Amino acid sequence: MEEKTKELIAIGASVAANCQPCLTHHVDLADELGISEADIQQALAIGAQVQKGGMNAMQRFIEQSFDAKAESMSLQEKKKAVSLKVYDPPMCCSTGVCGTSVSEQLVEFAGMLKKAEAQGIEVHRFNLSQEPQAFAENKAVRESMAELGQEGLPLVYVDDELVVSGRYPDKKELFELLGLDEPLDTGGSGKNTIQGAGVISLTGSTTPGSGECCSGGGCC
Repeated sequence: MEEKTKELIAIGASVAANCQPCLTHHVDLADELGISEADIQQALAIGAQVQKGGMNAMQRFIEQSFDAKAESMSLQEKKKAVSLKVYDPPMCCSTGVCGTSVSEQLVEFAGMLKKAEAQGIEVHRFNLSQEPQAFAENKAVRESMAELGQEGLPLVYVDDELVVSGRYPDKKELFELLGLDEPLDTGGSGKNTIQGAGVISLTGSTTPGSGECCSGGGCC
């Protein structure tokens, strides 16, 4: 390879490598070898194109790598829970969705638990009036009851960690705690419908299959 060709390559490589001392050195050598100004300018232009292409490729690589890492971090932060345990205050039935005076909040909460179960969460509910042994057997629950009393109920545990006490979480809060995507409401029979339990009127009357827990429609 001729010396002139080598110097033209070196000029282009100096630009691509962003090496100012290299570029100055090789342009001086090119002048000494009698290389024309037009050829030097062409070598500079080619080097700039290579440099620009490399920079664009690196930028795309950085963006793609960052997006992948961010997505991975997001998945790690939003780790799906395994189990949900609810320790309810004394109620006449397992969900409190029974009798002639039904809490709308309990109706909604029961529906939220159904949706959590549908997404693979193990859901367990314990009613103090019906399952006191479950409260007594759990050390963490005993300690919370000793500190807060019944006013601290319900106790909500996600993967055996207490996350809410003294109230029921709303849908957004519950699904964030579980690491789940909040399901969209799909209509149907509305808030008064519980899958497998019939329809409960929030005005006090019930329809067959509503889950009333005492004879005569009362709630013990």
